[in-house]
Order: sequence, then C-alpha cells, then structure tokens
Amino acid sequence: MDMQYRVGVLVLVLVVACGSRGDPKATSVKKDAMAGSAAPAPAAPVEKLSGNVVVEQSQALYSTEAAARAHAKDPSVPTSPIALKVIADHGDVIEVTTEETEDCVRAYRAHHYALAVFVPRAALIPRAAAPLTATYPDGTAVAIERGALVNRQPLAWRDTLLAATPVAPAQVALAVPPATESAQMPPPTGEKMICERDHAPELHSKWLARKRKAHRAQPARPSPSRGDKAASFADALTSDFEDSEASERDACGTVEPKPGSKLTFQVGGHVVPWPRDASEQVFITAAGPRSDVYLQCARVRMAADPKSIGEHIGGGADVSAGGRREWEMQAGKVVWPDGSAAGTFTGTMEYFATDVEVRGDLLCVRVEGIAEKVCHHAADAKRS
Repeated sequence: MDMQYRVGVLVLVLVVACGSRGDPKATSVKKDAMAGSAAPAPAAPVEKLSGNVVVEQSQALYSTEAAARAHAKDPSVPTSPIALKVIADHGDVIEVTTEETEDCVRAYRAHHYALAVFVPRAALIPRAAAPLTATYPDGTAVAIERGALVNRQPLAWRDTLLAATPVAPAQVALAVPPATESAQMPPPTGEKMICERDHAPELHSKWLARKRKAHRAQPARPSPSRGDKAASFADALTSDFEDSEASERDACGTVEPKPGSKLTFQVGGHVVPWPRDASEQVFITAAGPRSDVYLQCARVRMAADPKSIGEHIGGGADVSAGGRREWEMQAGKVVWPDGSAAGTFTGTMEYFATDVEVRGDLLCVRVEGIAEKVCHHAADAKRS
C-alpha cells in the first residue's frame, strides 16, 4: 500500500511538470507569481545638499531641527528670496547659516547676525544647476546663471522674462556652489541710447558730439603756465572720465506701458512683461531697439518698441521708522532664549526700547525671518 502511494505521487508530479513545460500560460503565471512576490525596489537616495540654498524671505528660520520639522508643511508665501549657506543636511530639514555668502540671489537681510538655524527641505526653492545661454533669430538672447530660480509646478523659470527658454528637470537642483561670476551674453551689436534728464533720447555718438560742442563753446581759459600744464592735462582727463560716467548713468531703458497700451516686449518671439525691478541699457540695432535687462541671476536681451525708449523708472521706496533708539547692541556671541548657542553678532545695531525684552542678563530682540528671538548678553550692549 505504501509503495503504491509513492508511485502515484511520483506520476502526479511528472504530469504536472510536463504540462507546465508545454504550456506557455503556465510559465507566464509562474513568472507573474514570482514577480509579485519580489520585494519592491528601494527608493532612490536623497542627495546630500551642500553649497547655497534659497528660501522665501517670508520663510521662518528655526532654532532647532525639531521645530523646523514640525513646520515642514506650512504654506510658502512668495516674497523676495534670500540665499543661505548649508551647514549640514539632515534629510527633511537643512541646517544653514545666516552668514553672508556669495550668490546671485541677495544674502540674508539682517546684517551682522551669523546664526545657525534650520529650515524644512520642502521650503527650498529649486535652482538652475548650471549656467545656460541662448540666442534667438530675432537678435534677442538670455544668459541664465547657475542658481537662477525655478518654479516647481509647473516647472518653469520664476522670472517670466526667461519664458522663451525651456527648463528640464535634469537642469534643476536645490543647492548650488557659491557664485563666482555673472552670466554673460554676446556683446551688443548696436549703438547705446542716452536718456539725459531734460533732453530727448539720443544715440551715444550724438550725445557725445553735443557735449563736446558745448564744451568748445565755453569761454577760453587763460593759457596755463608751464607749471600748470600737468594740472590742465589732468583736468581734461577728469572731464573725459566724467563724460564716460555720465553715459553709463544716463543709459536709456524702457518706460512702463500705460493701461491699454499696445507697446510690447519680446524675447525669442515670446511676449514678456515690462521689467519693472531691473536696470536696462537700450541699443539701436539693424533689427530695431534691443534692451539688455539685468535681472537677478540672469541677463536678457529683449526686443523693445521704439516708442518705449526712455528713462526707466521702477521699483519701490524704502520706508524707515522714526523715533529715538535707546539700545545699542555690540559685537559678541548671541544665544537663543533658553541660553543655547545661536551664533555671533559682528557689528553694531540700535534698537528702540520697546523692541528689547530684558531676560535677566540677556537682551532679546526680534531678528527678521527668525522664528525665535535672538538674545545678546547685557555686557555686549549699552543704553543711551
């Protein structure tokens, strides 16, 4: 009986094996089953960041890693971005210093405070991983520096004047090395326009000829003695230098179009907005006016309407508070309110009495962008 049972089992195994070998569906099912039982592929490792990162100026900077992690999902409010140097990468939280660093984005605004702080990785603004230049058939061009800012959704340059130049995921990084030089475009081919106050826009050559004619029309000066010839020659050099400086200072830009105006600006065939917060230099070329626009982390040569040439007036005014400041903080080490080390203060700063919280021998103040107060030691301050 036992022998018959063993023979029967052997025959059944052979039949199943042969049937599976001849049936491709069975083989497929077997492979599918094996694939289904395989362990999932491990997630790609997150690259450790070093160099400079950028966050919104409105982004709070935290005194501890835990505090930054607790606020990782806080919404970001678009403002003027600031650059910070990475101290260490803790995964979902990045440790940075507010110490000034070389970058095409402006550094942290609260000068003299070199603090070690933490920011959520999710708050970092993507940046161009490498420089990028492009020239278009209409004579317009872009020169994008490493570190130029990129929007996440949809993936595009943050500055809309760069819209004609596509950006791919492979061109984006969260941190870049400190900036060493500015992006460069091909030299302009036309002649610079000058917009001197109280005078119509004119070509640089005509402006220079007018200045020289006015200079020659001045009353002749007494012939200098031999001892004064060197001084006279120096005066002439100074005059030429001042003319050169004036031509740079009075270079034309473009004027802001009025509501309903049909004036347009283009780069690579794409209509772009008027560059409000940028400096410009307009050149007259065979193809028409071209304005070199100096942006944060980029240079753009855009096509401009001839009627738009004039003195560029943009940006906003600084507003400062009045009143008498009573506390003067001086250089020294600074701490967080719990007494733990925060960093150093390297200059002098005056504060109103209402802005200073006295905590024993600590004088604690609000520092722009920092979630907690920063405290100076009373020995490093004086009261007026």
